[in-house]
Amino acid sequence: VDLAHVGEYDSALLGLLLNQPDDVLPAMEAAAMDALQTLLYDQQQQHQQQQEDPTTSVVEGMEDEGDPTSAQPSSTKDSALRSSKIQILLKGNLTPTPLRSIKSEHMNKLLKCP
Repeated sequence: VDLAHVGEYDSALLGLLLNQPDDVLPAMEAAAMDALQTLLYDQQQQHQQQQEDPTTSVVEGMEDEGDPTSAQPSSTKDSALRSSKIQILLKGNLTPTPLRSIKSEHMNKLLKCP
């Protein structure tokens, strides 16, 4: 996630992210997981509709050849997805703070170390 994009979207959110990352990052990671689950659900629904639609031109048995998870039942995939975690990676124009310069006022703040 680019910090400049977060700032353009909501400057208050950027301020919270920089000053209270321990509170904001878990919510961002949960939102990313929710978005991924929604995306995968939509893809699964499209795939089921293609299998049920007799007018599709896909040859049976060929559509899942390259997908190593296609042999797993969807409940197994769902439980594997729920137990996994997503990590948010941040990038931006933060000024690097040398490790030896970190002081008590930097505690619980988002820092960029060289």
